[in-house]
Parts: sequence; C-alpha cells; structure tokens
Amino acid sequence: MESTSSVIQINDIKAETFRAFLEFIYCAEVTIPDIETSIELLREADKYSLPKLKKKVGRYLQHQINKENVIRLANLSELHEIDSVKEAALDYIFFNFDALFEDSQNKLTDLLDPLIVELFFMKFHGFWRFKHENRFLN
Repeated sequence: MESTSSVIQINDIKAETFRAFLEFIYCAEVTIPDIETSIELLREADKYSLPKLKKKVGRYLQHQINKENVIRLANLSELHEIDSVKEAALDYIFFNFDALFEDSQNKLTDLLDPLIVELFFMKFHGFWRFKHENRFLN
C-alpha cells in the first residue's frame, strides 16, 4: 500500500551535502563548505552522471591539498577519475616529498600505495621533472 506521507526519506546522503547537491541541480553552482562534503558530492556526481559537478568539486579539491590529506585526495582522484586533482596531488607530493614522509602521519603503507609507487618511479627516472620543466613547450 502506498504511503500518503509528504516526507521523503533519503538515507544515503548527509543533509549538508544534499543542500549543496540541490543547489547545483537548480542553480548550476555549488557552495562546498568542507572537504568531507566535497567527497560526498563526488560520489553523487558519479552516481547521477554529473560531470560538471565533478569538475567543480575537482577545482575545489585542488586548492585544499595539504600534507594531512594529499595521499587521501590522490587516491580519491584515482577512484573518481579526476585527473586535475591527481596531478595537483602528485605535484604536491613531488615538491614536498622529504617533509611529507618525515611526518609520522604518513605511514609505510602510504608509501606502498600504487599511486605513490608511480610517483617514485617518475621521480627517480627524471620524467616528472622533465614533464614540468617542459610543460609550456607543448
């Protein structure tokens, strides 16, 4: 039997994220209050095939990268296929490499992450530096 209630229960998204999601749907703009909300918005953007929302969230995340979240955001960028965030995270890791792994928050398991191994390969073979020195020649 169908319910006559005017309340719709949505249990797989937080209220703040849902507000931001609706803002994007109705206004094509989004106000992202924090990283956790942005991560949830990425999930919704993938779930509902909203590449413009994904791009806006990606731009937000690029400017939020720091030593506490860089590995998490690099992995997230891989999961959600956001190349701009992946490149920004790899740049951050490359240019802050020594400081990052002196910090006790970054564990050996983080170093063995496939994305970080990819960075090691590029770093030790000079490719990354070459790519960035010649970025504007293409």
